[in-house]
This record gives sequence, structure tokens and C-alpha cells, in this order.
Amino acid sequence: MFISFDCNKYYPVSMSSKYALRRMLILVIGISSLMVLSTACNNENTGTHTEVNFSAIQDILVLQIDWELDDYLGHLLTDEISNKDVITLKSIESGDFSEPNEFLAAFHIDTPHTGGLDRTIATIVDGATMEIKSQKTFAADNVNLHIIQGDNTHILFISDVTYTGMSTYFVELYELRDNQWTQKDVFNAPLLCCDQHFYSFSNNNNLHVFSLSYDGFMNPSFVYEYTYYWDYDSFTQRIP
Repeated sequence: MFISFDCNKYYPVSMSSKYALRRMLILVIGISSLMVLSTACNNENTGTHTEVNFSAIQDILVLQIDWELDDYLGHLLTDEISNKDVITLKSIESGDFSEPNEFLAAFHIDTPHTGGLDRTIATIVDGATMEIKSQKTFAADNVNLHIIQGDNTHILFISDVTYTGMSTYFVELYELRDNQWTQKDVFNAPLLCCDQHFYSFSNNNNLHVFSLSYDGFMNPSFVYEYTYYWDYDSFTQRIP
């Protein structure tokens, strides 16, 4: 699959390495792919965009996913059903986390509803070697990962799960240091407006909070409550 590549954009796209030969193959292919990506970035100044084969990047990274770190994939291994086709590259987003020249690659895991329809493995990848440095599973019916712009050490996780027609929304904040995912408080003070919330994150690092309720016909109702802005290591309520 080929798509136009813009170095400043976020791209949605349709087992750990244990042996030296496999690691060498990953490195060789990875360097070739990075040369293509570098060409695309260099063409940015001319206003042109190079066609990039993201399926090749997917093939490199999928081989490195550690199935044993994911409950669902680990179960498939015990059943001797290690089919790599259950893992597909979902998105790529650049960001310097523990070190410069890293990127966030998210993979969709094909699971039944009980495993989360949008079960996602988020990985931090070394852009120089195409080697996965860390991974974390996020299980929900809809998974959205956002890098805090201008910070690059925090990732916001917004998700929802639907049961008997009612959706529940969640928000979590993670700090990435030394290839470790550490969960932190999202807000610098508890939310007091209501029992259920809906969350929307904008590119200017603002997190908008809505109250959520359902009527007798299971129709949702959203009412805007607050906007929170990023304040170094958590979100602070913006005063109108």
C-alpha cells in the first residue's frame, strides 16, 4: 500500500527478534526504508511528496512485536496459532521520547469484541535502526493515542467501550522515559461536574471535557463543561 508522505503529519495506514540473522535482516531493510523516508522529507522543501511503501515498514516492525507481552497474543501462542496477519500497522507519528529520532507506531490487533474491538499495541521505535524499544497494549473499542505537542515525553490515551448500547469514555496520561510507560494523573484536580464524561483533544494541547448522559431511548447527550490546557506535566482547567 502506498500513500503520500508528509513529514509533519500523522499517518493512519491500512515476537521480539531473538536471532542474530533476523536482527541483521531487520537492520538492513530498516536502513533501506529510512533512506526512502529521508528522501521524502528532503523533498518537502520543494513542495513535492514521495510515495512511501508503508507495508514494508509494517513487515519490519511486526516481526519484532513481543506476543508474550500481550494477553491475547500470548494466548494465541499457547494455542500454536501465531499468525502475524492478526497484527496490522495502524498509524505512525514522529516524536523524540527517550532519545532523538524516535517515532510512535501503533498496531491494530484483530480480536473478538471481548478483547477490545480496537485493541492496539503502541510501540516506540528507534528511527535509526527501525528497532522497537518498548511496547504497551491498550484495549478498548476505540483507541486514540495523542502525543503532547512540544513535550514529546507524554502520550494521552482516549478510549471508549460500548456495552448494551451505552458507551463509556476514558482518558489516561503516560510519561515515556527510559523506554518505560508510567501512568500519571491526567488532571491537576478531580473532575467534579458529572459522573460520566466525553473527551476531545485538539492540536493546541487543549483537552475538552463534556458531560455525558443517556435518555430512556439510549440516545446520548453531550454538554460542554470545561477546557483544560497542558501545563508541563498535567492538564489545568482554563479559566474563561
